[in-house]
Amino acid sequence: MGFTYAQPHVIVAQVDIPELSVVTFNGNIADSTKLVGFWRVAGITPEAVRKDFVINPITDVELVNPHWSWGTNKEVYLNGKQLSHTPPVSGFIQIIGIATSAKTMLVKLSEPMIL
Repeated sequence: MGFTYAQPHVIVAQVDIPELSVVTFNGNIADSTKLVGFWRVAGITPEAVRKDFVINPITDVELVNPHWSWGTNKEVYLNGKQLSHTPPVSGFIQIIGIATSAKTMLVKLSEPMIL
């Protein structure tokens, strides 16, 4: 008797996705205002991805962006389609990571909660 192993889930971009976007397992940009994205956040794209190309979202790593200006040791939320220190007030709430410096975030997805 042999074993079967789950194949990795391939995520194909359904739209053009900008660099450092939070994405869902179905290939869209995540949006905390839409409950359809609840429990579907896959991670962050380290680079821009064109529609119909494979997305390789990342989690559990540090990302650096010279344009960020985070408050050190503060939570970073998905708020709408944006990363923010301000948590959303409708839809669902999910921490995407922790700012380890003004320009760096440790991507560490929390469990989402419906608001």
